[in-house]
Amino acid sequence: MQLRDVRLKDAAETLRHGGTPAQRARGDNIVFDENVGKDRRQAYEHALSGDDLEAGHEAYVRNHVRVAGGTPITFRAENHAAAVSGPEGTLVRVENITRWVDRVGAGRQALLDALTDWCRRPSDGATPPALVNAFFRAWAQGRKPWPAFAGLYADVADVVPDAGESVTPLTERLGMPPPTPEYDARIVAVMRYEVADVPTASVPSHPFTVPTVLDREPDEHFFPAPGPQAANGIDFGRVMDLTGASNPPAREILHPAVIYAPRHLIGVGLVEPADPSMALTALRDRHLTRVRETTGRPDFGALMET
Repeated sequence: MQLRDVRLKDAAETLRHGGTPAQRARGDNIVFDENVGKDRRQAYEHALSGDDLEAGHEAYVRNHVRVAGGTPITFRAENHAAAVSGPEGTLVRVENITRWVDRVGAGRQALLDALTDWCRRPSDGATPPALVNAFFRAWAQGRKPWPAFAGLYADVADVVPDAGESVTPLTERLGMPPPTPEYDARIVAVMRYEVADVPTASVPSHPFTVPTVLDREPDEHFFPAPGPQAANGIDFGRVMDLTGASNPPAREILHPAVIYAPRHLIGVGLVEPADPSMALTALRDRHLTRVRETTGRPDFGALMET
């Protein structure tokens, strides 16, 4: 993103060259992102006028992306440069459902057992039990209408769990860090759905976009993707695999949040607290190398270790 505000530009460079690896990563994300167009960048700089970069960025996400009402800027005309036209097929998303499980009040283990049994259903035509329906009603009532990151199912099918299997390999492939050791385990649901399930009628401009650095809080585990000049067909984001494995990075898009039905649930399980399996610098450099190879953009970004 080519910032024009000198104060913000200097702040990004300070993050890149004067801080921790995590701070450098967050600064790199701002500088490397090629999918933020002029209109979105101008709106962002106007919103951050007079603010500290990272604090202002967090406020921008709260006020313009994770909005309680209206259309997030992600799906408005200002973000047309990141629009994805005509994605097809099956999507997959991992959701932290811990608070919704606890909110149902049926007992955590009883509900987890019910959800796991439901994942073993013989077909999507099966009738959900009452406890599963109660969970999905509670979740729907509290679900925020925020942009949702989703991966292409075909890219991660090899680590999508069968009922009762660990969800951790999929959460790692889709870039969801585990809780750090001072926190409790996280309950994660694996949701599979079709592009046609995404609600698009209320979105005036474009319902699918490439994820950009402006669509989430500062996050060292996010990595922007090359822009439209990448010679790889339809443009998508590229998820950073947190294991540092040699798999091609899974493609991802942003879309309006889906109100899930029981038929969308295909897996559920605990993600236990853990320390990172790979140092951040090495992880990001390995990811960038894979992105360069996959997209035919050897000039994209910059390695943290040279």
